[in-house]
Amino acid sequence: MKKTLAQLRRLTRDALNKQLYESAMFYADKAVSLQTAAAGGDRTDAVSGAGAGAGTGAGASTGMVTVAGTAAGVEMGLASTSTTGSGRVVASGLACHSAEGSALTPGLADDVFALATAFHATHQYQRAVHTLTRHGMLDRSLEARLLAARCLLEEALEMVGDDMSEMEQKVLAERKMMDFDEDEDEDEAGAEAEQVSVLEAGPSTVAAVCVLRARVYEEMENRDRAATWYLNALDADYHCVEAFEVIVQRQLLSLAEEAALVASLPFRDNEAWLEVLYKAKLNNKYGSSLADLNAAVQALGETAGVRLESNTDIVVARARAAYDAHALDDALRLARQVLAEDPYHAAALPLFIATLVELKATQELFRKAHALAEQYPDSALAWYAVGCYYYTVEDHGKARQFFSRATALDGNFGAAWLGFGHSFAVESEHDQAMAAYRTAARLCKGSHLPNLFVGMEYVAIGNVHLAEQFVRAAHESCAAADPLVLNELGVIAATQGSLTRARGYFERSLLVGGAALEPVLFNLAGVCRKLSDYTAAVEYYSQSLALRPRESSTYTALGFTYMLLGELDVAIEYFHKSLGVRPDDTLTVGLLQTALADVFTLCRRSTRRQTT
Repeated sequence: MKKTLAQLRRLTRDALNKQLYESAMFYADKAVSLQTAAAGGDRTDAVSGAGAGAGTGAGASTGMVTVAGTAAGVEMGLASTSTTGSGRVVASGLACHSAEGSALTPGLADDVFALATAFHATHQYQRAVHTLTRHGMLDRSLEARLLAARCLLEEALEMVGDDMSEMEQKVLAERKMMDFDEDEDEDEAGAEAEQVSVLEAGPSTVAAVCVLRARVYEEMENRDRAATWYLNALDADYHCVEAFEVIVQRQLLSLAEEAALVASLPFRDNEAWLEVLYKAKLNNKYGSSLADLNAAVQALGETAGVRLESNTDIVVARARAAYDAHALDDALRLARQVLAEDPYHAAALPLFIATLVELKATQELFRKAHALAEQYPDSALAWYAVGCYYYTVEDHGKARQFFSRATALDGNFGAAWLGFGHSFAVESEHDQAMAAYRTAARLCKGSHLPNLFVGMEYVAIGNVHLAEQFVRAAHESCAAADPLVLNELGVIAATQGSLTRARGYFERSLLVGGAALEPVLFNLAGVCRKLSDYTAAVEYYSQSLALRPRESSTYTALGFTYMLLGELDVAIEYFHKSLGVRPDDTLTVGLLQTALADVFTLCRRSTRRQTT
């Protein structure tokens, strides 16, 4: 029997690794049968011979519980069940017993868990829970309890509890007593030689349970509790990258809290590579620079021999740093480099889409959005990309439709809420825009952008006092100076009549963000003109035109500046260029008529002098 069991377990593991779940169910079922029969149990399980799990739908195979409104539908010895109001069947009596009095040995436990895992993979959730329940796994194995909770997500908190269980506390207490400075080679050899039973949970299992609790709270829109459990997951096992990435990507913490979190993680001496990768995910979010990242990666290669320069996470961090510095061409190049290797890289795609929007690369954005919607029709990111395309081509009604669809698929997707707000703001629907931005602010605690955009809406409706409050809140919440925030502070100062202070903000914005920010150049030129510094105004307007050569308002403003300088011929030339772009601009038409009248008046005066 031992040889047969060993062969069955080998076949089960091989089938699970190859995702041949029908085969895995077949062999795992036979392994469980052999052991329960040897223990004297009259086995009646949820699996029936070679036909185990012949279908994956509800009621597809013998013994499945039919959940579409029926009470139990039990034919093959299922434990007593109760039906929820939604028609979902939940195994009752979760303080489980061992099957037919048989002893739950580590080998049997692993076989039962493999069988339940195959059921879970084929969406036969009730069968998986029943299998674990009748073999007494839920009281003895944290791994089993986690799997059962994943099967019944709606009842997951009842399954794993809202607080740390005694089992989890015991695991963490044992971990604290362990010596983590064991020889690395010995650790590796032990990991290869010893296969830990499912009955022996480790810190990673506790972290997985914490992540599950956090996900349940996210579904309940209780983000504070979700953040707490994600932090508990990292406290249990700081190798739980899933918890860390959710905290960072969903911006559940403020910038200072994120920085403190990374600093608090107890990385070992030989895990400098992991610390660098964690910090790379936070790169530029708390003031670090691209130079800092490159220096850390280079030092890691020189001192530890770990070369990560071409790793996609590092390249994405570099692309993010370039995007934050408004070096959009570099950001696009680096994002393309990642997507060439992995076309659906989860961290690179949002950055790539945002960069294409900024550069108005509509054709490439259309292709990527179409590919995402085709490959991942249930993904919020796919419909966010479609919304970004329509926003870029200025079809704001359709953009709003697809941003709304993205938020319906993932209500925690902050970028989609911002896009939703933009689609209202561009059409001067200020109330709806601010409602979307406030939702994004609630979801993205670590981002200053929602407050900035709310402030911009208040500027647009003329409420400068509230605008200043929100923009200053955005300024205080970003560790590194954001040129867009400085630009808005300059706009508010100019609106309040503090032209010198406004000029200072605009100049700081250019200093931080480089000379590629066309709106800042335009605003700075306007302030210089009002301060009678016409030479500087002409220079900044000219730089603005170099970046956006088809902007009629810039031609008009430049022409008006030349009018103030007394160079009417040059002013008239720029007014004509402006009308060539936008013929129906009444302001430019009026200024052109004034300039022509002034020229006519000067010509008459010159003629009179000559005649006299």
